[in-house]
Amino acid sequence: MRVVRHGAPSEVIEVQDVQRIALHEVGAALEDHEQRRTTGRTVVDLSLDA
Repeated sequence: MRVVRHGAPSEVIEVQDVQRIALHEVGAALEDHEQRRTTGRTVVDLSLDA
């Protein structure tokens, strides 16, 4: 999982297989990654509404 804290999300999202999630979804996303239920990259977008 990659946390982006500035204007770079648009650059990261241009990469294939990117899932944008809000901060409140981080726990579930970490569980998915740990259990290998996901592929690609997960980006925590702090501008998304909770």
